[in-house]
Amino acid sequence: MIYSKNKRNKKVKVSVPGSCGELFQGKLGEDNLLISCPIDKYSKVTAYLKSEFVGVKTNEKLPKSLFAVKKFLEKNSQNEVGVELDFESELLASKGMGSSTADITAALSSVMILLNNKINWKLLKEILISIEPTDSTPWPGLSLFDYKKGMILQSFGPPPHLDILIFSEKGKIDTIEFNQNLNSANIDYVSQENKLKKSLKLIKESIQDKSPEKLGKASIISAKVHQKIYYRSYLEDLISLIKKNPGVYGLNIAHSGTVLGVLVDREREYPDIIEKIKNKYKEINYLYRTKIVGGGVRIEEKK
Repeated sequence: MIYSKNKRNKKVKVSVPGSCGELFQGKLGEDNLLISCPIDKYSKVTAYLKSEFVGVKTNEKLPKSLFAVKKFLEKNSQNEVGVELDFESELLASKGMGSSTADITAALSSVMILLNNKINWKLLKEILISIEPTDSTPWPGLSLFDYKKGMILQSFGPPPHLDILIFSEKGKIDTIEFNQNLNSANIDYVSQENKLKKSLKLIKESIQDKSPEKLGKASIISAKVHQKIYYRSYLEDLISLIKKNPGVYGLNIAHSGTVLGVLVDREREYPDIIEKIKNKYKEINYLYRTKIVGGGVRIEEKK
């Protein structure tokens, strides 16, 4: 494909939110489902069209994102172009913050817009799933997503207004390795099916009713179900502790990561709760407070 000189100066900047784990995750029938918990922290990528070279150059060593962009260029017969990618991220890697999904999506969508002026969502999903199990953060609002098939089963709309206090266990979890272990563990989700369905129902209602209380209850149910897969010895006690405080709605976890969140009223301050948790549970560290937001690709600059 031949580009004019003025088109060679194009650039596109997009941002994609990360997550504090999931509000819901579990297997129902043959569907491996999740609803990510998008937060107001982002992976940002600026893509530049360059005439000085052919191929892809980046400012960060992010092999998954580089592979994804090269795969897109190959599928679209655009291997003769030069693209430079500038990555900025507010997300921690290997913690369950959806950093890989956000990085790959931001890189892919910026290049798609740069070269084709639009996002090919079908191809974006295909490439994402070919690399690793994927979060639902690339899609607007809160979405019920089959993270292995790459299928959006339902979009619920924006979350209710609330903040989240984010904590993290020590160490890191490799998402690909975790999911491989999960496949071989032969986990029986059938016995937990009613609980998972209740959690999902509450999430739907929380969006309809704009109820942070229902969202908090739903995420606690999902976190407790996951104890059968990855046991956190402090979790039940932590849930009991936070329930005693006004304006605290619940707790959610990263099902294949180390972060967890305490869902709170956006208008209140919580220094006492943070100190109690930091002092009582040595397994976890406090990171920061932020907003729960809707997912989706944000176009920040295009010229």
